[in-house]
Formats: sequence, C-alpha cells, structure tokens
Amino acid sequence: MDVAAVCIRRLRFAPVCFVETVSFEIKTRTGANLQSVHEALAHRRFAESSFLLWNRNVCTCGDQNYRLIEESCRLHGIGLITVHDPHQVHTYEIRIPAEFSIKSADAIDEFIQARFTPGAQALIENSIHRFNGRIEGLQ
Repeated sequence: MDVAAVCIRRLRFAPVCFVETVSFEIKTRTGANLQSVHEALAHRRFAESSFLLWNRNVCTCGDQNYRLIEESCRLHGIGLITVHDPHQVHTYEIRIPAEFSIKSADAIDEFIQARFTPGAQALIENSIHRFNGRIEGLQ
C-alpha cells in the first residue's frame, strides 16, 4: 500500500512557505521483503523522502529478513519505521531516518497531481496561499 503526505511549513525568517513531499510504502507483518524497499525507492523519484513502514511483531532485529531490509534501506536512503500495534503510537519506531532530496517545483506538482484527489489538491493549494499570506506584503 502506498501513502503520500504533503508537509507545508513556514520558517520564521523565510519569505515563503516550503512544500515537502513524503511517501510511505506500508507492509504487513509478512509482506515486507527487499522488493518493498525497491518500491519505496521508486517513490523517491518525486517524493523528497520515502519510508518503508513495516507492521511487524516485536522486532527481532537479528533475523535475516530484517537485516537484509535494514541494510537495503540504509544503502538507498529509505527510512525504515517499524510498528508493532498500529493503534498504539508508542509502538512506532523510526529505525532509520530517510534521506532528504530536494525536488523541483515541477516534480512536486506532478507528485501531488498524481497522488491526491482534486479536493485534496485544492486543500493543499489553499494552505500554501494561507501560509504565504501571513507575510506582510505578500498576496
């Protein structure tokens, strides 16, 4: 399963807001393998950071499948998040942070247009205008 997120943030001294795209490749307890990492890697074409989110039993970091996935995530700059109970936030653990890569405005537009409904796109666009409008003199 693929999930995408758009983060809009304003820094105190920046003249405009920043739009960041993040993707998540979500796998079940038995669904994660090296192909999962490659699927997350494919998302990085447009997303500035990409994560493999793996719902698994309490981590046995010594098992071979986990070690292969972890090594591949590190090699490709893919973040690795494990979760033991999706309903309990304290069971989520970022095991490897995702590398960040700056994308062009065109790539961000394409990412948003391909992954979000027209209603969600309008919400994103309105949020960007609202954030940018907080600076005196910007329209």
